[in-house]
Amino acid sequence: HKIMITKLKFKSSGINAEYGIVQVLCNFWNTANTHAYLNAYLQQEGSEEGEGALTENTHYDVYANTFYNEVMIPWDTALPNKLRVTVKSSYKTGGDKNWYRIRIVGYILA
Repeated sequence: HKIMITKLKFKSSGINAEYGIVQVLCNFWNTANTHAYLNAYLQQEGSEEGEGALTENTHYDVYANTFYNEVMIPWDTALPNKLRVTVKSSYKTGGDKNWYRIRIVGYILA
């Protein structure tokens, strides 16, 4: 399975972010009977257990679509600027044209 993870670097100007906004994008570009499933737990590296969010994505038999979600997770600028993605389950058929991208796209200030 192809999962791309990128991160946004927060400026070290004393900004104290309360939440990170994580983009979950699914590119689904195949015809009948193909799958793009991804269920994952998203949290900041170094945060306490349970300080994150579950994202659940189940796409089947859809031709040439993208699905875009944003998930908010607690974010502490005192911790590492890394996103931890724990895949709970995934299933993909249909070749390399079905994929997910997960990345931090913003934050909400305290």
